[in-house]
Amino acid sequence: MCLLQKILPRLTGSDARMRDVLLALFDVLTGKRIQQYSEIIVEDIELSNYRKSTEKVAEMLRGLEQDGFTSFWISS
Repeated sequence: MCLLQKILPRLTGSDARMRDVLLALFDVLTGKRIQQYSEIIVEDIELSNYRKSTEKVAEMLRGLEQDGFTSFWISS
């Protein structure tokens, strides 16, 4: 819950550094290294020990890739 409530809300941006941070977080949360949002499968999220945080990271990655900008506060 600390990651979801304290860290993810501070992540906002539109550059490659934000993408790298989100990809690294996804790797830490799931143990799966991906290069883009389209590689995420439902099982990755369902099998994560931190499901809510993993869902939010995936949502933020989607926003960054589709809209060019991401923020914790923008929902898909």
